[in-house]
Amino acid sequence: MKLILLLGIAALACGPMQAQFGDSGGVGGFGSGPVGQSQMDQSGNNLSQGIGFLPWLSVNGNYSRTLNADQLGIQGDRFMGSAAGGIGGTKSWENSSLTAGYLGSGTYNNLSFARSAERWRQSHVVNLGYGRQLNQRWQFRVSSFGGLSDGGFGIGSAYGSTGIPGLGGGFGLDTGSGGLEDPNQNGLVDNELLSSRVKFYAGRGAVSYRVSERLSVGAYGGASFARRTNGLNGLNSYNGGTGATYQLTRTTQVGANYTRTNLDYVGFFGGVHFDSAAVGVQKELSQRMRIMLQGGASRLSSTFIGSTPLAPDLAALLGVSNVLEVKQTKRITASGRAVLTYNTPSSHFNVGYDHGLAPGNGLLYASIRDVVNFGYGFPVGQKIGINFVANYYRMSGQVAVLRNSQSAQGGAMASYRLFRSVSATMQGGYRYISISGSKQQRDAYVGIGLAWRPADGPFIF
Repeated sequence: MKLILLLGIAALACGPMQAQFGDSGGVGGFGSGPVGQSQMDQSGNNLSQGIGFLPWLSVNGNYSRTLNADQLGIQGDRFMGSAAGGIGGTKSWENSSLTAGYLGSGTYNNLSFARSAERWRQSHVVNLGYGRQLNQRWQFRVSSFGGLSDGGFGIGSAYGSTGIPGLGGGFGLDTGSGGLEDPNQNGLVDNELLSSRVKFYAGRGAVSYRVSERLSVGAYGGASFARRTNGLNGLNSYNGGTGATYQLTRTTQVGANYTRTNLDYVGFFGGVHFDSAAVGVQKELSQRMRIMLQGGASRLSSTFIGSTPLAPDLAALLGVSNVLEVKQTKRITASGRAVLTYNTPSSHFNVGYDHGLAPGNGLLYASIRDVVNFGYGFPVGQKIGINFVANYYRMSGQVAVLRNSQSAQGGAMASYRLFRSVSATMQGGYRYISISGSKQQRDAYVGIGLAWRPADGPFIF
């Protein structure tokens, strides 16, 4: 099974990276974990504003080259055609809000050695979130996120989430305030390194109670599931926890939380547990700038039962080739998260770092992950839109497979509005993948396309 043969730019969303205080590092409930529960404003109304739902469509032609193809023994030059579309947004009422989105894409490549099923790859992802203020003290929110994708979905996934270079994870999947955490950093399938198909779902519910004008407490729970092809591990995960937030000032909020997570690797083994505790602060530096800092510790515990091959002489003496091995793992690691966002009506900027426990990526099991991401989109005049993106993802296996995986990618996209809602796009980028003990892969690409979205101004992702 080859390393991914199509690269993409990830995290080029249609708006800022969502990092609401009280949300976890991702829909899957992994990463540094949630800190408390977000509060409403003093009137009891939801903080978000309804922005409506915007559809979009795009077609792209791309050329990619594996820079070290000779070392890997694979085809170095590839031409790919792709089409994608979706719709997403948020609708708010006096005491509630609804967030929903769909993203679908298909990519065809000309790999001469690929089977017909491998020439066409697709992705279909849906998200849904709903939050409601029940009265002056109680509020609840539910969210879900799922679909199927060849190569995963998220900032570190094999295809930049959509299989379309320049159209990254979450475009059209606005996270709003319905309780849905950022799909780009879901922690579940956002670091798939292979082109295998993965089906996934994550759901989460939370309830909070306002003790006073400044203090709120709450509880939350959720479940995540992933099923992968080609012999890669599947996952059942369940988590729950409690937290509290305190409004220090009009612009500053602090919080603390505890989360318990249970993992079961379907068809392999279970008995893996995460216990995480964290404290954090979120501050609005201005009307357009927000910073969130979070730190804590996580404890990993597992009991792994597997087989270990015996030396040939000993195997001949005992008459068996393998013996059962029971291995217990316990590890405490720091966890943390930092996010800075700056947004205007026509542009967005975000930079973030996340360190914590994660369930793995199909190759690795329970792991420590480090994620760094950057995104910046802005207009130039009335017709041109510019986007820059970069991210780095490292996974360090802690159970069964004690290897490391790394992926990094970066690139840029420019759009030029031809007429009304139609824009021409150009993109280029670079991607690097490595797994300890195996070869690396380095790719570069360029592409052109057309994009449509019913909105004024240049096309900014």
